[in-house]
Amino acid sequence: MNRLYKTIMVCVIIIVMLAGCSQVKHIPVKGNIKVMAFGEDSYRTEYGDLFQLKYPDIEVEQVDMSQISGENDNREAKFQEWLDREKPDVLRLRQDQYEMLAKQGALYDLDSLIVESKYSLKSIHPGILSLLKAKGAGQLYGLAPHYSSAALFYNTDLFDKYKIEYPKDNMSWREVFELAQRFTNKGGDDNNREYGISFLPWNANPVSLMNKVQGTEKIAYIDDQNMKVQINTEPSRQIANTVVQLFQKKVIKELKSNEATYEAWTKNDFLNGKAAMLYVDDFSFINDVNNYAKVNSFNWSMVTEPVNPASPDLSSSLNPVDIYAINSKSANIHAAWEFIQYINSDEMAKLKSKSSLQLLSRMGYQTELDGHSLDTYAKLNFDENYLSYSGKIPTSFHINFSNLLNDKLQEVMQSKKSVEEALQDAQMKGQVLLDEAIVRSKIVEEEKIK
Repeated sequence: MNRLYKTIMVCVIIIVMLAGCSQVKHIPVKGNIKVMAFGEDSYRTEYGDLFQLKYPDIEVEQVDMSQISGENDNREAKFQEWLDREKPDVLRLRQDQYEMLAKQGALYDLDSLIVESKYSLKSIHPGILSLLKAKGAGQLYGLAPHYSSAALFYNTDLFDKYKIEYPKDNMSWREVFELAQRFTNKGGDDNNREYGISFLPWNANPVSLMNKVQGTEKIAYIDDQNMKVQINTEPSRQIANTVVQLFQKKVIKELKSNEATYEAWTKNDFLNGKAAMLYVDDFSFINDVNNYAKVNSFNWSMVTEPVNPASPDLSSSLNPVDIYAINSKSANIHAAWEFIQYINSDEMAKLKSKSSLQLLSRMGYQTELDGHSLDTYAKLNFDENYLSYSGKIPTSFHINFSNLLNDKLQEVMQSKKSVEEALQDAQMKGQVLLDEAIVRSKIVEEEKIK
């Protein structure tokens, strides 16, 4: 009897389970969504074609953002106008735009969608998630499939040749410069000289290096609350003096603006075995480093980018790239979520792992390059309080001020001015440039209203 009873109960349970399964149907998400894009071709090749194959019932309309991406003045206002006009469902945002829209309540909270769809975040770089939540006041409003980061490469053969200790993780810029100076005058005349450190062509000049060091150490050259230029300060003078000396002593080879080309990059001293270190803030160049090292027969390794001694575990360059979020006013929330979760999925990371020129936020798919571990790029944490400037400052000012500061540093290089005189001049003339840029942007807006 017991055996018969057990048999009957098992049959009943199976029937109930089958009945339940027959009632639970996966209903494919359907709908039309507008997705922000920067040109149709880039979107289609990156995600569009793959998404349409997997989700044929979701029709995607690309809304081209490139028409305003090059705007210099009143960027925040123009971006807001574009959003109100185009009403995209899926937003592709920079970090400052993400933070701004999150504060406005313009983004849809993803937490409920993540729970509902049982979407796993486990393999996503924890620093990215913490940063996105911090910029969303504790809520997660977006996901970023890629992030950017920098690294310091070094030629192990040159360090071994001169019996100089290798660079290490978490070095400050001061420590990197001191190490670079130990290679001064190595190799002979200018034709055979070996430099201490080199940079990408467009960064191999005093003003770019000064800006990079100031950014790492969070020394702002403008007070964007009071709209005041503040470059003539003791910390800035110290940095400017160090940078100028590095170029004067030829620890770093300087490239003029007209020499800053990709062709100049192929002739970079590090790539040709003639520089001990190389700072690169773009992951996509790592393949060039690896390929040229093979051609020119030298060994290389890398460590973390230089850090701020006050926060040695934080990166000044590590940031999410293209944060994808959902417009809170979207009428197609679930279709938009299907798009975002797919491009941020393990499946997509696996597909992109062999070809992507960017770092993947999903960990475990980009692990090494010809025996070189890529863990270096993930050793530092995201800096939730990285140095940035208000979007209210016209881009034209940043460009013009950089040119002005470059001219002043060149005068120091040529012994025409002291560092203090140069920065004092740059501060005074820079304030005029800023005031003029602000006035121009206001006039443009007033004319648009009329």
